[in-house]
Amino acid sequence: MVKIDYKENWFQTGPTLTIALYGLKGARYVEDKCQVKLVGGRKLFVRLVNAQGITIFEKQWHLFDYINLNDSCKVILNPSNVQIVLQKANGRSHWPELVVKQQPGKP
Repeated sequence: MVKIDYKENWFQTGPTLTIALYGLKGARYVEDKCQVKLVGGRKLFVRLVNAQGITIFEKQWHLFDYINLNDSCKVILNPSNVQIVLQKANGRSHWPELVVKQQPGKP
């Protein structure tokens, strides 16, 4: 995996949650190498690669609340950022944070 410095931001609008990743220039969609996977409704895993198929980004989030991976969820590769657009399971809820805060003494 190539180490690339990136910046992460997130925002929500109604039922939609977007994670924006900046600094991942060269990210490409390569069949069977890029991955956006949801485990248990709250653990999101993302892997992005460059044009040569080399992994440039890999991360897992334990999200604050549940999301649905459906046809409206998508990854948008822009020249300036990568946006991961997700649908909240409870579209009316407001998330105070993106991820669950780790409790003291728990890994």
